[in-house]
Amino acid sequence: MFSRNADRPAPPGTAPVPGVRDVSPAMAHSPQLHLETTVIARADRVEGTLRVGDVLRVLGSVEGRIEATTVIIEEGARVAADVIADEVVIAGEYNGKLHCRQRLEVRPSGRVAGQIETFRLMLHEGAAVDGEMKMLKQPGLAEAEAIQGGSVRGAGDPVVRGPAFGPPGSSAPLAPPVSPGAEPIG
Repeated sequence: MFSRNADRPAPPGTAPVPGVRDVSPAMAHSPQLHLETTVIARADRVEGTLRVGDVLRVLGSVEGRIEATTVIIEEGARVAADVIADEVVIAGEYNGKLHCRQRLEVRPSGRVAGQIETFRLMLHEGAAVDGEMKMLKQPGLAEAEAIQGGSVRGAGDPVVRGPAFGPPGSSAPLAPPVSPGAEPIG
């Protein structure tokens, strides 16, 4: 009776991606929060270092540094911080050095700027990314110390720079169309 989506089938037209777990916020479908979720409310502004044991959900603004297992930046939220996490979902605005040991998802309302390092990348149509991007060859391959040292890439590593998936009418290069149910990059 009180299970976490175990008995509910996947929505039509969606297929589970092997090795990727759903980190969608619990409040989108239910008023219940995961017991280990830390929430920065819309009216809150936090500066400094945040170390969260499980899920950090940002609805307000954060500046500084974030270390968590999962970081969810909701639509309307603003984060200007260095982030080290296994999984990050961005629907708001993010600027900084981002190290995702597993997966980065940028939703349609998400805007990302800065240096990004991730194993898997999922960009929704309408999402915007501007900066340097490095795709890891294995989950957690490059350690988070790279961010502490001020660099998220090695001297010989390939880097993608510049705007991607910009809004209509912008000078951003157009991405090829992606078919529904396409696999994330990585």
